[in-house]
Formats: sequence, C-alpha cells, structure tokens
Amino acid sequence: MGFQEKILEGKFNFIKDKNTYCEEFFKLFQDSSPQGNYTFNSEILSRVETGEFLKIYVDYELSYQFEPISVRIKRSLGAKKSTERYVINQKDKTVHYSLNSKLGSGEFEKVINNKFHISTPSFASNLAMTQHRKPDPVHRTPYAVITSPNIWKYEAPFIEGMVHVELVNSEPRAIKMRTGHEVQAIHFKLFDEDRLSNPHGQGHDFYLSKYFQIPYKADLLGGISVEIEMLKNFQVDHSYLFK
Repeated sequence: MGFQEKILEGKFNFIKDKNTYCEEFFKLFQDSSPQGNYTFNSEILSRVETGEFLKIYVDYELSYQFEPISVRIKRSLGAKKSTERYVINQKDKTVHYSLNSKLGSGEFEKVINNKFHISTPSFASNLAMTQHRKPDPVHRTPYAVITSPNIWKYEAPFIEGMVHVELVNSEPRAIKMRTGHEVQAIHFKLFDEDRLSNPHGQGHDFYLSKYFQIPYKADLLGGISVEIEMLKNFQVDHSYLFK
C-alpha cells in the first residue's frame, strides 16, 4: 500500500436519555494511487456497567467504487480480547472470515457473487453502501449486508441479510444539532424489512452529509440518537466544517 491521504476526521456521540454513553472517533483516508481505495479508521469507546471501558477499533477498506475489500474489528474489555477479519478476494468473490480469541477461534469461507456491505460497530461507515449504489428516489432500495453473531469467541459463520433504504427528501434540508449548529442534510430511512413485508415499519432516521455519506445525525429505534460533534475536512484547507 502506498501513501494514504487523510480526507476527513470527526467524532460522534451516542446519546440515550440525554446522556452520552459512547463516543466514536473516526478518520477517512484514500490511497494516493489512481482510483485509490478508501479506508475508514474508527475508535469506539464506551463505559459498561462494571465501570470498565469497552474499546473497539475498526479498519474498513473499500475500493474507489466503495465495494468492501477488507475489514478488521478489534475488541477489548478488561482481560477479554478478540479480533475479527473479513478479506474479500476480488477475483473469485470469496469472503474469508475469521475470529481469533483465547475464548475460541474459528473461520469460515464462502463465495458471494452479488454486491454486499459488511456491517461493523463503526457508525461512520454505516451507510457507505449508498456511495456504491445510490438509493432509488421512489422506492425502498434493498442492500445485501453481512453481519456476524460473534463478539468474544467464534460461535457461528457470518450471516447474510438485507436492509432497505428509503430516500425521504432528495434535496438537503436544515437540521438542528444539540450543539446548536444547523447543517444541511439528506434524510434517509433505514429498514430491516421491505415495505411489502412491513408497510408500517418505522425504521431508523439518518441525516447524511454530502461528505462520503457520513451521517450528521441519526434517530434510532429504542430512544438512541447519534450526533456528530466535530468534522474536519482536509481537502479544503484543513478546515472544520463545524466543531
């Protein structure tokens, strides 16, 4: 891998009952080569009930067309540690998955010919799939998603599923942040089911920026909200978009 240029960096706060219980610091890089790959680096910190800190590090590499290439997820909580990896062979479309941990390691491999996204704990790359294929402006757009049931030890292979994205408004609209800032964002809804199977499903509200579909804000089911606190653009004089 050659030189990587830092494009963006920022911070998210995860909020419930008006209290911030989790933070995510993220950076987005691009390889300096022509049609260079993108890489999201995220560090997620959350204090659990025991008082210990759960630390999660996510490295998510995507092609210049935002197709997954590799993912690494490292978790630590006290003495517990695990590392998950996905490596996609671009020629034969084989997805190689592994989890390494003292509590139990394992691996799994499968050929997946259709386009897919890999779900990770990183909020910054949550809707990166919409960079690869734009949502239909009229109908809910289905996206294939790979998820893993494993956290601290290998228990089962990865799972293939679907999510659906609906475009609520095609033009940016002003939304108010807790910090008092007002930003222009595109409103999407994310559903676990399509309209036919659950026509009245509420879905999760996402408000996306124009910067690589990184969310400014999300209102999730269960009373959880996520808001960006800081976003810095290194492509425009290293300027803060807001802070």
